[in-house]
Amino acid sequence: MDPGFLNKPRGHPSSSAAAPRASRPQPNFLQRFWRDEIANPEKRAGNQAVAWGVSFFVAGIVFARTIAKDVIVPAL
Repeated sequence: MDPGFLNKPRGHPSSSAAAPRASRPQPNFLQRFWRDEIANPEKRAGNQAVAWGVSFFVAGIVFARTIAKDVIVPAL
């Protein structure tokens, strides 16, 4: 199993893998998170499922707050 985005090496000067690219600034947590978790093509299906679930939940809340009272209890 691959390490998560929090456990990936950041390229500290003590690591030998980071020596050739020491001149480039290292990406911060948000940049690594966006690149590895959000924009990663391998995780696109899961991200779309989460987006669909969140949008369906928000639509349900909007429905309940605006017109559900008229659907549940008929206007007298």
